[in-house]
Amino acid sequence: VAHVLAVIILFTGDGVPAPAHRDAGVALGLEGARLAQNMEHPRLILRKGEEAALTANISKDAIWSRLHEIVLEESERLLEKPEQEYKLGVRKAMHSQCCETVRRMLFTTYAYRMTGERRFLDKAEKLILNMCALDSWNPYHFLDVAELTIAASFAYDWLYHDLTPATRELLKNSIRDKALIPSETGGEGNKDYNLRWMDMTSNWSQICHGSLAIAAIALYDEEKELADRIIARSIEKMHIPMEAEYMPMGAYSQGIGYWGYGTCLNVMFLDSMQKFFGNESV
Repeated sequence: VAHVLAVIILFTGDGVPAPAHRDAGVALGLEGARLAQNMEHPRLILRKGEEAALTANISKDAIWSRLHEIVLEESERLLEKPEQEYKLGVRKAMHSQCCETVRRMLFTTYAYRMTGERRFLDKAEKLILNMCALDSWNPYHFLDVAELTIAASFAYDWLYHDLTPATRELLKNSIRDKALIPSETGGEGNKDYNLRWMDMTSNWSQICHGSLAIAAIALYDEEKELADRIIARSIEKMHIPMEAEYMPMGAYSQGIGYWGYGTCLNVMFLDSMQKFFGNESV
């Protein structure tokens, strides 16, 4: 998944900062924010109309071309896989299943956008319905919420114009009610425990705040006030793990595995913020 997003971030666009979203810039008081001109969906990482440029750029690099092929081949295999069962483990978590949902969702939505083949869209919609059928996304172990939020946000944004209205509404409500609002209220159970990641210096903070900010951008037009709060909080809180883990020379105290996990979401967060507000604003 990280490799797919790396391809997209590296090979889309021409280096020109994206226009800023005016309402968000005003609400957050961010200096340098510019008037939005093209904030249609899709707006996360691979924006509307960038598929052709991405294809052209990938074709110039043998390694990235092969990676692109691997993603499409794996997306083909995913079409035959049954939908996942979400079960809490001994730690009251379903993290591995949620991570697998992200992998399946990003692969199938990427495959649909790059090929236009309906079967990938149909598979993504099955994934959406399956994850939205959960009563909650398990705020007790908020990494579960964060992973499903990433999957749901990219599905909502990348497939916005192609999902059925009922599925799009279900997905929007699930992101709001099972991710964004619980990140403020704590959801069911012990609020303090559920929100223990809020000021952590570890990858938990990067993953939770990063995923929620991305979700807020995806739902910004529908949930402006809530999204403004989430984005402002994420910008403030992401400084905590970035300063604790990377300063002064870029080393990461938790080792390379957690470095990759936290840094992937950190890069997605920064890319999404820069494209939403403009490079000067974040």
